[in-house]
Amino acid sequence: MATAYRTNQFPTATDQHKTGIIVVTCILDEGAVTVGSANTVLGTDGLLQPGYTFTVASQLNKDDYVMLKVDTGVTYAATKGRPVVCAPATTSGICGKIISEPQATTKLTQLTASAGADTLAERLAGGYYRYAQVAINANACERVATNGSTILVGSDLLYDVSAEQFALGAGSGEHGLISAHYSATAAEYVLGFYQLDVIPSQA
Repeated sequence: MATAYRTNQFPTATDQHKTGIIVVTCILDEGAVTVGSANTVLGTDGLLQPGYTFTVASQLNKDDYVMLKVDTGVTYAATKGRPVVCAPATTSGICGKIISEPQATTKLTQLTASAGADTLAERLAGGYYRYAQVAINANACERVATNGSTILVGSDLLYDVSAEQFALGAGSGEHGLISAHYSATAAEYVLGFYQLDVIPSQA
């Protein structure tokens, strides 16, 4: 009898120990939220989803590939340290894959007005979003303090020896530590991914 070799070495929600890939709980940016009736909102299996009385503009699911959400509203404070991911946009590339079923926050299930969650800023401030475990193509991640230079999501970081903090690097995604958050104020935090590998994408 032939030996069955395990060819899929991608991590799962229950088996996360894979070299070069880490599993991080991420906020899902799925676009504007539309509040609906519990009798009209359907799940992906065609059945009514208890507690899910809403739809989203760009729904993400388990096994979807994602990119880091590039937005100045994605700060460490606004996200409570979690990265925000979204569906890839044409040539943006992908940084990971959703490996768990997305879960809604309690605040999202209790949302009563669509206007309260139609922008990313509103969704982050109000806690109106879903989250999931995402396998990120990186070796490790760490919270680091910034020195006040303007750091965008996806920017590479360099270490400021005199300030003992991190600053905007010389390139974008070309060095060993990549920011998952926006920062423009000294002594703020961002989450940095070590050796983040972004896989190119095309339309």
